[in-house]
Amino acid sequence: MKRSLLLSVVLVLIFFSGLFLRTIALPDNLLFGYEQGRDALVIKDMFVSHHFTLLGPKTDIDGIFHGVGYYYLLALLYALANFDPARVIFLFCIGNALTCIIVYFLAKEIIGKTRYALLSSVMAAISFDIIIYGRWLSNVSFSIPLVALFFYSLTKLVKTKNANYWLLVALTGGLLSHFELLHILYALAIVLVAIPLFLLPVKNRQFFMGIGLFILTNASFIVFDLRHDFLVAKSIVHYITAQSLSGDPLGLLYQYIQFLVINMTSSIFPANGILIFLFVSALVFLYMRGKKENFQSFQLILLLIFFSFPYVFLLKYGLLNHFFAGTAIGWILLFNFLMSKSEKHFSKYALFGIYGLLIISNVMFVVRHLTDRTNIFYHAVQQNYIYKDQLATMDYIFSHADTGFTIESFNIPYYHQQAWQYLYDWYGKKNYPAQYARNASSEGNAKVYIIIEPGTQGKVLTYWLNKNFSQNTILLNTVKIGEITVEERQKNSPLF
Repeated sequence: MKRSLLLSVVLVLIFFSGLFLRTIALPDNLLFGYEQGRDALVIKDMFVSHHFTLLGPKTDIDGIFHGVGYYYLLALLYALANFDPARVIFLFCIGNALTCIIVYFLAKEIIGKTRYALLSSVMAAISFDIIIYGRWLSNVSFSIPLVALFFYSLTKLVKTKNANYWLLVALTGGLLSHFELLHILYALAIVLVAIPLFLLPVKNRQFFMGIGLFILTNASFIVFDLRHDFLVAKSIVHYITAQSLSGDPLGLLYQYIQFLVINMTSSIFPANGILIFLFVSALVFLYMRGKKENFQSFQLILLLIFFSFPYVFLLKYGLLNHFFAGTAIGWILLFNFLMSKSEKHFSKYALFGIYGLLIISNVMFVVRHLTDRTNIFYHAVQQNYIYKDQLATMDYIFSHADTGFTIESFNIPYYHQQAWQYLYDWYGKKNYPAQYARNASSEGNAKVYIIIEPGTQGKVLTYWLNKNFSQNTILLNTVKIGEITVEERQKNSPLF
């Protein structure tokens, strides 16, 4: 009893340590761009207009969408957070930090030793690759703990051959499409490989109930297509048959391996990719030339690491980071599994030094890069575009306006103003109700504030300003708020 209580306390400490790392320098460094604004407006529409959707966010391919589950989860989180994106991202961090707990139980099943399961949990808590997803207000973020749950369910099925786990495998696998559509393909491929590889029981009612549950979790796609002339199905068929798939699978395979190695680095030891690659390679060599103890667990880990392999055959123009979401868990499990099998080659002091170096260097790396937003893929295009400056921009506009006004913004991607539309409505109405009401009641507001995001300077911006504002407004003032430029313009006609 005392040991189980101590274990619970340790897991709670790991969880809160991971949560602390995930919330460093938040919400100031939150990215609230087009996609975040788009999703927030969908949630607002649910509450204000009671417009409930059957599909989730759009993917990068026309006519293909993620599942709707993300939007309904996001609606719950926005309601709990009083529609404040800064509070919503904190709830995202909590969900992401729960990955540490799931990883412990997954590692316990795969590795078998409590101390290495705890070390796996610690590494998940401090993994840079896992942490950055928790700070991303995106549908992909919750796929991390869900991938962990899916593989925990599959591992229990493989280890116990208890057919009841088919229901949990089907549920978690089906839900993956609601957070990253490609993950449902990954899950299907993994199950199809696992059935013959591990001789999983399929001649039972639980297996067929699982198929039904899997279909049920994705019923919103079916309902939507039945109501909209099979739009999604046709889009998928068109994508596959329109020669948009890769004409160079070997080239993409090479890129895929590169991405996996980069993912291993950011997951385990981002301070030195070459060193961790050589060290893990040496551990694999030691294991493969030995007795290959618990080889079934090694196979399960490889399935998780190569979880995203079907991706190689789907795209033409290269790979994106978030399609590898969840792979970090596999690398962490592989490292600790190999260390558990190779510990006889190390003294206690060496083991302590290896893990001590990993933990200290990871924490230092995380703190440094979360505060300056470097090495974070979703900040790469607009590294200095941050939520703190967006709110300061709203404060400046509302506090300096002496008459009714409208706002316009020039964004990345171009002409998508959803983030600023949401902030204007939510933040303006909450903090400047009188000015917000005056704007809403004015038939023609006298001023327009133009918000220019960082990284948008150039010919397209000049064309947009000349076309829409040069002839109809007079520039009164220009200010810089962080890296955001704000132009205050007087309208020549209040009806403009």
